[in-house]
Amino acid sequence: MTVVQFSTFLCKALLLTFLVGCGGYAQQTQRMRSELESGNPSGALSALSEELKVADPSDDPDASVKNATLLLLERGTILQALGRYKEASRDFQTADEQLEVLDLTQDNMGNIAKFLYSDDATVYKAPPYEKLMVNTLNLLNYLSMGQVNGAKIEARRFEINRSYFQERDSLDTSISVFGSYMAGVAFESAGEPTKAIRFYADAYEAGGLPGLKDVILRLHKGTGADDPRIRSLLEEEYTLAPENGEILLIIQDGLVPRKIAKRMPIGAALTYSASHPENQRYMTPKERARANRFAAKGLVTWVNYPALQVDSRVAPSISVSANAQTYRPSTILNVDLAAKSYFEKQQGLFIAAAISRAVTRAIAGKATEELSGGGGGVGFLLGLLVQGSMVAADTPDTRAWNSLPARIRLLRLSLPAGTYPVSITLGRRTFSQDISVSAGNISVINFSKVRR
Repeated sequence: MTVVQFSTFLCKALLLTFLVGCGGYAQQTQRMRSELESGNPSGALSALSEELKVADPSDDPDASVKNATLLLLERGTILQALGRYKEASRDFQTADEQLEVLDLTQDNMGNIAKFLYSDDATVYKAPPYEKLMVNTLNLLNYLSMGQVNGAKIEARRFEINRSYFQERDSLDTSISVFGSYMAGVAFESAGEPTKAIRFYADAYEAGGLPGLKDVILRLHKGTGADDPRIRSLLEEEYTLAPENGEILLIIQDGLVPRKIAKRMPIGAALTYSASHPENQRYMTPKERARANRFAAKGLVTWVNYPALQVDSRVAPSISVSANAQTYRPSTILNVDLAAKSYFEKQQGLFIAAAISRAVTRAIAGKATEELSGGGGGVGFLLGLLVQGSMVAADTPDTRAWNSLPARIRLLRLSLPAGTYPVSITLGRRTFSQDISVSAGNISVINFSKVRR
């Protein structure tokens, strides 16, 4: 290789490095998250419009926008918080369809880039809890608009995905319970009690939710719908108030833990990767031995990996006033626990990938040194330059659905038909609105504008 050829090669390599390298998804969504934490969903929406390169939140982003699918999920969540349910539903559905495609993509070039540069060079594959939350929150969009047919479609999508993850032993039970419950609400609202009670029975059998027993009994006594799995429950006494309607209030608060980029000494990373049989399967003995050799020679000193940043703040107290009474909504889903559980199961893989990337960069540096003339000073410096630039471009995969709530709370009230002033107090802030209740119907109300 001539000097000119090598210079051209080096320039191309460095250009590719800096094109691939960036601040990562945690940095890309930092402003959005800060705005949400400060109670400003409109500001968060503006931040996402900049990232999606659109003038209006109703515009579709260009396909070239990095992490467009995830950013659509973020935008849909914020539009939901702002009560713009039609737009939120569109974003969720678009993102959901793209996530299904991405899950099946053979991303060979991405896998190569993963080892040379960064895990976030590959296509994003949503973990099971996120995939199920797409359908569940979009179901909530449709119910909030009173569009039961759309809610039923999302309920069926949820059921298909739930079965898929269940067959692969990757189903998060808490997410499944909440999704099954909301699917039951969808079919009950649509006047299909037999299907509704089947979903409610799914939720009951998987652990249940506060108040679910009354919901099931009320539905059974009013329609005769039953399910063999809960027949003993259906035999219990229950007094039905047929003139009543219901308010179902869903309150989302807080934010899930986010992934951030961190550094770890190579020795600690190798120890971690060998500390448990589950972690050992991510690296072959040959790969581990090579990494140890490079570490011993000082060619690899640190690895960059994704860590989870958990919010240590205490969850705010929430109360609801309606019909001259005060209620405490029940926490029915800790999404933050689902996120932490999934991350902990994958941490061994994240560390192994970080080690592989560090070793690959060291090999690239040595190869550059040899191509440029071996152990000479120029070759050594060029080798360091290539390795150093690749280290600088190594951004661990910090992608995740960052605007998901940390918690979801529920309050379901059976009330006589009429209009009721309802107040929600979250910490020191109170929000009020009038909610109409009609006999035999469920008024579904979402509240997620405060995410602290």
